[in-house]
Amino acid sequence: MPAPSHTHADIAAHRLSYRRRGEEGFALIYTALLMTLLCLFAGLAIDSGRAYLVKAQLTKAVDGAALGAARMLNSANPRQQAVELFNANFQPGYFNTSGDPTAASNFFNVTTDEVNAVNVVTVTATTVMPTTFMSLANHTDVTVRGTAEATRRMVDLSLVLDTSGSLGFRWPTVRDAARSFVNAFDQNHDRFSVITYSSGAEVLVPMSSSRGFNKAAAVAAIPNALPGGFTAMAEGLHRGWDELRIVPSGQQSSLRIIVLFTDGAANNVPGLYDAAPGLARGLATSDFPNNSPDPDNMTRDRPYFNGLFDTETGNQSPSVSGNYMWDSTYTHPSVPYLPLMSFHAHTRSSIPTAFPLETGALRVNGAPQIAVRGLRNWDATAGRYPADI
Repeated sequence: MPAPSHTHADIAAHRLSYRRRGEEGFALIYTALLMTLLCLFAGLAIDSGRAYLVKAQLTKAVDGAALGAARMLNSANPRQQAVELFNANFQPGYFNTSGDPTAASNFFNVTTDEVNAVNVVTVTATTVMPTTFMSLANHTDVTVRGTAEATRRMVDLSLVLDTSGSLGFRWPTVRDAARSFVNAFDQNHDRFSVITYSSGAEVLVPMSSSRGFNKAAAVAAIPNALPGGFTAMAEGLHRGWDELRIVPSGQQSSLRIIVLFTDGAANNVPGLYDAAPGLARGLATSDFPNNSPDPDNMTRDRPYFNGLFDTETGNQSPSVSGNYMWDSTYTHPSVPYLPLMSFHAHTRSSIPTAFPLETGALRVNGAPQIAVRGLRNWDATAGRYPADI
């Protein structure tokens, strides 16, 4: 029998079946390629997200390390401070990262800019994070870096300490705190002066016009025992200001500070008094009113004059005393009047040496000082205020 012949319909069906098989093969190839690309993109997104988290944590760690080291720049080991703060914020092995960023030579660096009077602390950290899906594209790890800078401005500072008798048993605490305060400064670049005041004010450590100060000498200058005396705060403040102005204009630090410590109000008025012509003396009075408890017996309900004191040495000369009620108008024959201006004889710079005892330029609770806390009992004949309590 002759072989059966294929009809045109059979041939068409065969060709259609063959074409479908070919299209199915191409679809599988396209699908495989698309899935591969999708995996790569998904892996890129996942690994990028992990890298972003590592970067954020690393940035936080270097920021904290730089700021902490800048604060401790004058301690024994600011780099160690930076390492401890970095490790506290970026744990070893975070997101499977490898390496110790703090071991790198460029992890910690300090530069000094004398022109702009700043110290710049730079902390740089680098770590390696392994990838997951990106390893399919032969990217097995990602390097993440973080850098932070912290600036510590150089400072010119006058430390003005009250050493009057009213500090009493509290002085050792004040003394130790003051010494710790001195140790916080940079002896190579900061400028520092130490002034104490009681019945007079003395510069124990003068400020240098050049940068740096003798830290050990400044610490040792703070008295071990309380000198005692009255409270010549105005003179102490003036001496602190004078020391700052020793530094020539253009060479001063961007931070110029007076830190003044006191336990109470001033009770010593510096000026030129009739009892000591031409000499700077401070008229001392007792603290008023009596504050109980008063373990150091320094306050009075009956205030009195205690004498005139040299504004630097604190030596009494001459002796002037009187015991009055607070509203008394009695004046001592040796000191009948107050000066119109204060007077500060001991200066090294060109700052003013005299100031009015009352002024409208200063404000007290929004009102001029002359109106709120003005002097009383003006003597029109003498053109001065009486030195009454």
